[in-house]
Amino acid sequence: MGLLIALVGLTLLTLGRRLFWLFVGCVGFSLGFIYAEGLWSAPSYVISLAIAVLVGLAGALLALFLQRIAIALSGFCAGGFVMV
Repeated sequence: MGLLIALVGLTLLTLGRRLFWLFVGCVGFSLGFIYAEGLWSAPSYVISLAIAVLVGLAGALLALFLQRIAIALSGFCAGGFVMV
């Protein structure tokens, strides 16, 4: 998982603003995965992964259609994620 996070981070750093929707999707995926395992106590890893993918896709779609709101929400969530 650590290698995947490093690759996504490197991609976001190099491509920057052109792929901000990817950043929003990755933040949604990360938060969805953590909350699926922690808060909802998902019974299996596959269900946690499915919830994370759905939240990530929802974030990416939000970023494509409502850019200002998505950037604000993802920045807030990423900042909180890093602080925790």
